[in-house]
Amino acid sequence: MLLASGPPSLVDRPSMDGGWTAAHLAAQGGHKEALLSLAGASIATLLVPSDIGWLPLHSACEFDTPGQLAVLRLLLSCFPRAAEVRSHDGQLPIHVALYHGHIGAARCLLRYAPSSIVLRALWDAGAPAAPLFGDFVRAPGRLPLSSADWSEVPQPCASLQRALPAALTHSTDQASLLVRGLPVSMQRRLRTFALVLARLQRRLRLQLPALLVQHLLSLTFDA
Repeated sequence: MLLASGPPSLVDRPSMDGGWTAAHLAAQGGHKEALLSLAGASIATLLVPSDIGWLPLHSACEFDTPGQLAVLRLLLSCFPRAAEVRSHDGQLPIHVALYHGHIGAARCLLRYAPSSIVLRALWDAGAPAAPLFGDFVRAPGRLPLSSADWSEVPQPCASLQRALPAALTHSTDQASLLVRGLPVSMQRRLRTFALVLARLQRRLRLQLPALLVQHLLSLTFDA
């Protein structure tokens, strides 16, 4: 009703105490429908910074509300580059999510911003972020990782097992770099499976297609 009866400038009008807009508040509260209405009135409102340089995307990462992930997906679908905008003190949205321990929110942001920056953010977040390294590697567009990027992945890192299918699909080199980062027990398990598969092919005088072998290897850690 306020959007219908008020002036257009009301959408982007900042508060007196911090420069927060209606979009910041809707994002912070996880109110997707309100954000849709605001964006419909002025899509640019999703890029208006607060006094500390936070976009609505930063605000969406602050509180673990029931609508948080839906709001994040909406904001990222409208302006993916917003994930690369730093606040005045240098925080990206993923920094806000990790600082507050919102792993689900951080997972939504793994495919955005340069790899080195995201990896450093995960490192700085400590143990709670450990499960996200595997999700980072398999995030769309991340592979191939450079040698420098792989060096930023902690070793051993059990969560890398989730990225094995993506690495195998991409290249032997990326798969090899990933396997080196797995715990020794997982490396042995994978090596044993590969040896058994090779012996079975020799015994049956079969040569399985490379893609099928990759798929079978990727199932090694499936429960």
